[in-house]
Amino acid sequence: MPINLTGDPPKLHIYIYLASALILAAFCVIDLALHEWFEYCYWHIGLVYAESSTDNYLFSGESSISHVYYDACDKSDTLKNAMQTFCPDLCDNLTNFRIAGGLMITFSILTLLSFIVVIGMHCMLLFKKQPNFKFAWMLMILPLMTYMLGFIIYRSITDTGVIKVTKNLSGFTDPKDFEWKGGMIFAVIIIIFMGFNLIHGMIFTRKILLVDNRI
Repeated sequence: MPINLTGDPPKLHIYIYLASALILAAFCVIDLALHEWFEYCYWHIGLVYAESSTDNYLFSGESSISHVYYDACDKSDTLKNAMQTFCPDLCDNLTNFRIAGGLMITFSILTLLSFIVVIGMHCMLLFKKQPNFKFAWMLMILPLMTYMLGFIIYRSITDTGVIKVTKNLSGFTDPKDFEWKGGMIFAVIIIIFMGFNLIHGMIFTRKILLVDNRI
């Protein structure tokens, strides 16, 4: 059960925290919806979405990483071998991209749930109520922790630092080496601003969430 606060909470800082938390939660949703997190080989790739970056009849109408995998790796052994000549380990990479995207979505959902919790706690403070939980302030760490952990795992599984360089062959459209695009860049920006949000909360609202003066 919540307990009553003995004094007035710092409403300005609570409003600042709430506004920034809501904006960051919205940013997480927007980033999830972005179709392009990076470009690789012949595709623009997101967490689930993928589409061809070329006007090639072999790769048209694609809308997901699974669809790309089917076209490039399952449809024909000849095409699979050719594609893996242009883009070494393409099929393994696509499998990793699909797994990593699913995990990033899962951690993003956990991040949004964490935001709901901390936003709820700060709304309670506006009504001079306080969670009756000594370490409630530690929940403020969860949004940053879950999102950053998700992104680290995403990067680790996709192995973006060691993906082999693509090969250009005469007579064919040059494939693209792995390159960060909007989704990945935006995720880093979100993490940075989550850090600022956490620092602000730790300085100005954490002490109000303490049940007593002990940490």
